[in-house]
Amino acid sequence: MRTGFGRRAALRRTELRMSQADFARLSGIAPARVSNLEHGRTNIGDDVMSQYIRILQADGSLAHELRQLQSISNSLLSNSSDPKALREAKALLDGLADKLSGEDFEWIKSRIAARGNVELPSLLYASNKVKRSKPRVSRKNPWDEMGPERFAEICVSALDLRRELFKDYEPVKFDILLDYIAAQNIRFDYEIVESLPAQIEGAFAAIFGHSSGHTILFEEERFVSACAGVHFLRHVIAHEIAHHFLHAESLLSEDGLFLPVQEMAKRRPVDLRPEEQIRVDISTLEEAEAELFATALIVPWEKLLEGTELLFLSKDYGEQLGAVQAFRRRWNQKAVLEAFATIVFVRGEIKHPIYDYLSEERWHPRHC
Repeated sequence: MRTGFGRRAALRRTELRMSQADFARLSGIAPARVSNLEHGRTNIGDDVMSQYIRILQADGSLAHELRQLQSISNSLLSNSSDPKALREAKALLDGLADKLSGEDFEWIKSRIAARGNVELPSLLYASNKVKRSKPRVSRKNPWDEMGPERFAEICVSALDLRRELFKDYEPVKFDILLDYIAAQNIRFDYEIVESLPAQIEGAFAAIFGHSSGHTILFEEERFVSACAGVHFLRHVIAHEIAHHFLHAESLLSEDGLFLPVQEMAKRRPVDLRPEEQIRVDISTLEEAEAELFATALIVPWEKLLEGTELLFLSKDYGEQLGAVQAFRRRWNQKAVLEAFATIVFVRGEIKHPIYDYLSEERWHPRHC
């Protein structure tokens, strides 16, 4: 999982509206190496530290905090069995007690107490420790199994997440969003790696649960292509984020539920056109829910109330046209729309476009 240094750097990038990819470009450090630095797998040298301070515009107090976290990270990496080094790391941590969140402080302290051996490298988890559980294939169409209330609930939660960082007219910048989620939740993390484990080679991403939470792995080349605007790859990032928000308990279960990756048909990202359509087969309720959350995160569902052409929504927000069409088809069912209106009304929104949209059906908030 991300170190205290990595979490603080991610939080600062979020404040600056800067992505990890932006930081990598400005610093000249490869994205995979940035990920290694922030996960405590590579020593943070003074030259690299200078880059962080410069690019993150760290003032005196923030620069001091980052340098202390750098020392802790380096101590845990190279001297995890040296009692003196661990005492020094503990002393540095005590000096940060009033600056770190309680969760951060306790997490770093637990790593020091365990001599830095609490966690295995993420790739080891992915390749050896996490077993793929049997998919729970639905006996009926998973979209029907979801039900209108659950459909509306997922869409509203996706829009709420979107609005924490982006305006309705803005496309989601997933590298910024991932940093934000990682900075806010100590049990969530993502890593950009040069290549995924052999058992899932050819895939774009995977999410898995482990003792400290759950982590999404992204293959570096494909992640860069997603940030460059390839619609399918953007959708895959949103799909994996959805599992974090919707299926956290399953990911942390004893079974170690390994939610399958989206396959890439053995094509490299450079071979994918930005708006190319790639069909995804959905056979389980979890996957259907993640697909729904992904599209609702990328395209604000309230835009459908305005009657905007789906092709324009696809291009403007960077989502697959097929996904937007499927979403619109299911969204426009009367039971689903009424479920949306009920949620909006219960949240205290007396005036909302969905009430007018449903006026021909004689729906009124009092029917709640």
